[in-house]
Amino acid sequence: MRDNATAKREFIRAFFDDAEKRAKYLLDLNAKSRANEASTLCLVYMDSFSQWLFCPRSRVGQNFVEALVTYGGDAEFALVHPLALIRALEAMKDPWRTLAARLKSLFPGPPYSLFSQADFLTQLSLSFNPSDTKLLKVEIWRGLIASVVYTHLRNPSIHSFRSAAEVSFDETMYQDQPVQSITFLRLHDALMKLIAEVRERSMANNQWFGNDSIVKGA
Repeated sequence: MRDNATAKREFIRAFFDDAEKRAKYLLDLNAKSRANEASTLCLVYMDSFSQWLFCPRSRVGQNFVEALVTYGGDAEFALVHPLALIRALEAMKDPWRTLAARLKSLFPGPPYSLFSQADFLTQLSLSFNPSDTKLLKVEIWRGLIASVVYTHLRNPSIHSFRSAAEVSFDETMYQDQPVQSITFLRLHDALMKLIAEVRERSMANNQWFGNDSIVKGA
């Protein structure tokens, strides 16, 4: 049994060594003027590790967003962009469309300012009743900067053979400073942190992705 456990640990270690190697190769692709390919692969890899981090929950978009926010190491990914949330809710059915219209009147923009989630919910509580504020809190992930990554980079790269090297935010501000563009290098830093988190979970208990049932259910 001990020999089996040792062999398994080595397989797990080799898997993550290879994952890191493949992820680091994306830097070479990007440096060789293959930014679109580097970005697409980076987003694909991020998606895989995001789903493992939140398995067995099957909400792909929410898993991606929450993985970036929780483990991506970039505080800006957790900020709320009012326009992103408005657009996401407009694409849904009522009561979300009605709430989107009310948000639009509250945050007419442009320019827009980003908010921490706590500050955004405080703003909502001044104009929405507790029931509607509670509804919006559940779906607030759709308005995070990490959701902009999912909607404007991950989705077109994976589903439409379209990709962009980055997303910029024009006049959007946070704490009186311009919001940084989402670049390949920012995404790559987040990818490496996602891989590190899943590696740590796996090595901690010698189970794939921290829970062997993830592999068994795949």
